Amino acid sequence: VARRANATFVLAGSVRAVLDGTRVSLASEWPVEEIRGAAECGARWMFVTADGAVWSADDFLGPLRRVSETRSPAYAMASRGVLAWVDRADQGWLSDGGAPRPWPAVPARNISFADARFGAAITEAGALLYTLDGGVTTRSAWLGPLAPLAVDGSSGAILIRSSRGLLELTREGELRP
Repeated sequence: VARRANATFVLAGSVRAVLDGTRVSLASEWPVEEIRGAAECGARWMFVTADGAVWSADDFLGPLRRVSETRSPAYAMASRGVLAWVDRADQGWLSDGGAPRPWPAVPARNISFADARFGAAITEAGALLYTLDGGVTTRSAWLGPLAPLAVDGSSGAILIRSSRGLLELTREGELRP
């Protein structure tokens, strides 16, 4: 899920663990359903489980508090600053600590955020959309002959896997090799 200094944060089903050198620390509680996604959102961690429940914790291994629920997620993407997932009806969802909100306004295949404000989505129609304000507004990036396959913001940049290889989406909406 994430790395920090010498620690690796891991999800395995509904179990949360932190690997720190030779030491393994486990959360003292876990939800019944599998955790499908997690993201560090400011001073807290957000999680979404297979039943669509959205959870918050003060730290990765901390006690979980149920925030809200949505339809069951098909999958969640690696993101930073915002928990992002797509449900089984192809609706994208975001949560930065509060109740989930839909984004984008069209059916999505894949969503990821580089930070709390900069994120991108690939729509069912194959368009590449992005936001600079956490999903309040949406812009379209010109793709030309490219077919976007997946987005990943977990590195702090928005990387697009496309029919022509790996590209970076800039905050100006440009694609760079």
